[in-house]
Amino acid sequence: MEVGLEPVTVVGEGPNFAGLGVRGSLALDLGIVEPAFIAFWVPGSDPGAPNPTRQQGGLLLHSFAGMLRVHTPAPHQLGLGIGFGSGTLQAAQIEGFGTMDDPAGAAHGYRGRPGGYGIGEISYGYDTGPFRLGIALTGHLFSHADFLSVPSSLRTPPSSVSRESVGPFVFFGLLASVGVHLADFSF
Repeated sequence: MEVGLEPVTVVGEGPNFAGLGVRGSLALDLGIVEPAFIAFWVPGSDPGAPNPTRQQGGLLLHSFAGMLRVHTPAPHQLGLGIGFGSGTLQAAQIEGFGTMDDPAGAAHGYRGRPGGYGIGEISYGYDTGPFRLGIALTGHLFSHADFLSVPSSLRTPPSSVSRESVGPFVFFGLLASVGVHLADFSF
């Protein structure tokens, strides 16, 4: 069983979105192969709809996945993992107005619908026997995301939000975790 904190960032064409995620994992360590079930959550308050006059920022999402990790034997475990499941990008939106190229431009943000979720990681863990300390560079993919935009004109009503499907939404994180072995199944 493992829990960790994961600062995440979404790198896009404009300013980046950032948040702090919580990830839990329940795994069966079979020596160098480790099937796991993970849950990932970036909590926060809903930033509301994009707004050209006072847009709030935030990143909210949640996901669940089955993951397969392969790693070197203990104590120094270098590993790779890949997983698939389902999740929802609830909101990804920067605070402020417009874009870097056009400060008077449209306010925008992303919203998602429930759909497929994928995760990949490159990790290092130090396994002391009863405990495991780890760090992992992760990539997260949500399959259903929409780009929302509101024109910057103050004469345009806020109800004129345009929605365009952008498909997959990708972001990256750096997980720091602590794990405990509940039982020893190594061979």
